[in-house]
Parts: sequence; structure tokens; C-alpha cells
Amino acid sequence: MTEETPEKAKINETIKAALQSMESLAFAGRISEVKGFLTELWPFITEGLDPVPAPQDVNVFSGIALGYLKIGNRTEAVNFADNALIVSPSDMLAHAIAPLTDRILIVRHFLHHHQPQKAVDLLNAIQNFTPAARDEVNFYLFLLRHYESEKERVRSLAPLEGRATLFNLAIWGEAYIEKFLRYSLPSLLAPGNIPALAATDPVIFDIHTTEADQVRLAALPGIRKLAEFARIDYTIFPAELFDFKGTYSTGAPDRLYVSGAQTLSAMKAKALGADLTFVVTEGLYSDRHFVVAKDYLRDGYKSVLISPVRANDSGLADYLKSYGTVTNESISLDSKHLLEYAANNLIPQIHDLFFRRDSKPIFQDVIALYFKTDSGFAAHTYQISPALISHEIIPTGLKFDYHTSDTRLLAELARESDPNKIYKVIENPTNELFVVDLVSESNVRGREFGEFPVTVEQCVRSALKWCNRESDFDFFEWAFQQRFEFPCDPAKLPNNDWTEEHTVEVFLELFQSRRESYTRTINYYRGKFPAQT
Repeated sequence: MTEETPEKAKINETIKAALQSMESLAFAGRISEVKGFLTELWPFITEGLDPVPAPQDVNVFSGIALGYLKIGNRTEAVNFADNALIVSPSDMLAHAIAPLTDRILIVRHFLHHHQPQKAVDLLNAIQNFTPAARDEVNFYLFLLRHYESEKERVRSLAPLEGRATLFNLAIWGEAYIEKFLRYSLPSLLAPGNIPALAATDPVIFDIHTTEADQVRLAALPGIRKLAEFARIDYTIFPAELFDFKGTYSTGAPDRLYVSGAQTLSAMKAKALGADLTFVVTEGLYSDRHFVVAKDYLRDGYKSVLISPVRANDSGLADYLKSYGTVTNESISLDSKHLLEYAANNLIPQIHDLFFRRDSKPIFQDVIALYFKTDSGFAAHTYQISPALISHEIIPTGLKFDYHTSDTRLLAELARESDPNKIYKVIENPTNELFVVDLVSESNVRGREFGEFPVTVEQCVRSALKWCNRESDFDFFEWAFQQRFEFPCDPAKLPNNDWTEEHTVEVFLELFQSRRESYTRTINYYRGKFPAQT
């Protein structure tokens, strides 16, 4: 490597100082002054390039990126190239500097912030500038076209008579179908669940699956029994979606299929006038789960909110023999006993979420923190789950994006309302309704997305990541203040280092202190940035 001369070092320091001044001016909207700096620096930062665009034709952020690249600061160069692409998705200079992983991440952020056309524009530009990314780009373009056409189809559906209930299920592959058949479907067929709903109003079971699995599902005795009570609709995932196996920048494409399926079911529920629920594929529902939730909707609430827990299923079959009613077709277990089983068979990862200094890292986002109490344990989470959603609150223009369907749906639905007035929170499910997410002994860690320390700081960082509208901040603060109680014997539960009240206070303080910077990010992706001319 050639050693930097004193003269070269001096020039680089001058360029660095100028770039730092340009940063402040650019984010303050003083673009004409940035252009002036850029014109002066241009001969230095474009030395050796051919062809060289005129400085007045360059996006100021990509110009700053090029300056940082010239002085050897690739990290800042990439940061500003990313900014340039958010402003101008087809910026050729920014595409040359930003790595593909960053560009695909920006595509995903455009979708999360409800800017689908910008996502498409960026994808088309990636395809032009980076031919090696063709498969990944085509996956996203196909996905967006597919769900856009499907949305038009469901919007045209006519409302049903009565107050229907629509169950969304996205499922494919023998392993997941087997898990669904073991506990989830039999508990849905408990006398107090789908059969009870169907006795008074229509039930639609909206299954999104592959063509091969539709044939398999339709032939199953459990699905044929379900058809006695519900209209079963199938939506087939196009085979083209499964051609793309994922990359580093799109590590779990199946989660995008599922989010699209959930968005379509939500729009379908709106068109049909049907209340909506998302089926837990590996769950077990308490008997009368949906009847209790439906009664709250009839009382005027717009959604019923719960906090499921994950439990090991290894002892469940024996437990059901003592406390449940099991037939060839259904499983009935009341909420009190289902909660008792879940609370006494928590997976190890839940124990790690009892906040303390020696907690082990977990392998997914820290979405909840747990606290030992005198009568069991309590949970606080920003990711509350809807047991049932009224069709009245679903917007007709619901957008397709993974964040909304996965974590921030309730925030989206409540963005113009006081959540205390529209949401019924099931604080203690003992005599109400409950669902447990079951995990087999061989898969207690679930899918792994990295190592995440169990800290309040990490929980805050995780929550902020999911905020895509300014109104999300207030909702997530409200959500984390809700308290879910789980009565059980606390003897085997870990002790906490901080009290429950103190932990919630620290979460709120940290969350509020970072709202401003995340608000700038939200506004930036939504097009509220300084004009570049």
C-alpha cells in the first residue's frame, strides 16, 4: 500500500472538514450551499474517474458519499449513498457505492413505510446496475405484482349476511401441516369454538397454501370435518415465489409470503364484513376462545388483545387425559387449565426473558420482558396479539408490508383512536380466553436470527425498529404499559434483578428519548427530506 504523503494527508483533512460542513447543511435543507462546496471539491474527489458528471447534476448525498470514498472512509460513504438512494432510487453513483445488502434493505424499508412505488423504482434500478441480483429483484417484483392483483380480487367481494368470522391460515409443507393437525385444528373444532360460531353466523376458513398442499389438505378428515361448519377458501401461492431460496439480504422470504397472505385475509374480511383472526399453526386454543372474544366485539370493542406464551408440548398429551376432553375430531380444554399447563411448561427462552443481569442471550427479537410475582408471573410486551379483530376497524386501503402484518397491525388500526377505548385487553386469561404456542422438545429455540442480549435497551431498540408511523410511538408505549398476569406456582421461576415497575419506567424513558431520531428516519423514508435542487 502506498504511504500517504503529508501533502495528501492535508488535502484529505481539508476534504473531510468540508464534507462534515456539507452534512450539516444538507440535513438543514441548505442545498445551494452544499452545491457550492461540492463544486469546489469536485476536481479533488473525482480525480481519476472517467466519465465525470457535472457537480450540479449530482445528488448532494451521493456527492458527499463520493467524497468520503475518496478519503478512505467507506462506512460514511455507504451511509450517504444509502441516503441518496432514499431520495433518488435510480441514482447511478449511489448504486456504485452502496452494497447490494443495503439496497435491498432500503427496498424493504420503502415497503414498511408504505412507499411501494419507490420500492419498485429501486428494484428496477438494482436490476439495471447489478445484474447478479436478478433472482432476488425478480422475487420482490413478482411478490408485489402478485399481491397487488390479489388485493383487487378481494376488494370486489360482496358482504355476507350476519356477523361472519374469517380465520386466516398460511401453511405449506408436510411438517407444518402435521403440527397444525396435532393440536391447533382439533382445538378449533372444540364445541365452543368454530362449531359454536357457525351456529349463529358464517365462518370462513381462508387457507393460503401451495397447489400440492391444497390437494393434501382437502383430503384430510379434519379438514372435511371443518367444512361441516365453515366455508373453506383456498388461495394458492404461486410456484414462482418458492423458486427464490433467500440470500443474506433476504434471509426469510417465507415470512413475506405469510405477511402477504395475512394482508389479503384482512382485506377480504373487510369486504365480507367478517371479523378476523390469524390461526396459530402450532397453537392450542381454549374452548370458547372465539365466542368470548366475539362477545366483546358485540359490546363495542374493536379488537380483543392477548399475550400468548410458548410452552413445551412434551407433557401435553398426558395432561389432556386428566383435564381435557379429547375425541377423534376435537380437543376441549378450558382457559384455566390451558393456562396452568402453559405456565408450568414454559420453554427455556421464556425463562431467559425474566430480566436479570445473568440472562442468557436469546435468538430472536426481545419483544417482551417477564417478571416473577407472588402469584405467578407477569409480562410486558410491545407486541400484543389480537385474538379477534372487528371488520369495522380494518381500513380499506391496508398496505402490504411485513412490519404491519407481523408486529404493528394493532398500531396501524388504532392510529386515529384511543386504544383504551377500542381495545379490550385480556389481562388475566384464567376465566376468559387463552392460546398457547406449542414447541416440540427438539425445537425449543425456534428459528434463529442472531444473538440478542436480554436487556431493556435491546427491547427498546427492537420496538423502535418496528415503528413506521409517528403514531406508532404512542401505541407501543401504551402497549408496553399493559400488564398480562399468569397465575401459577412461582417457585420454579427465575427472580428478577429489577422490579417490574422500575423496568417499565426505564423502558419508557429510553423509548421516549429516542423518538426524535426515529421520527426523522420515518419522515425521510416517507419523502420528507430537503429538496435536492
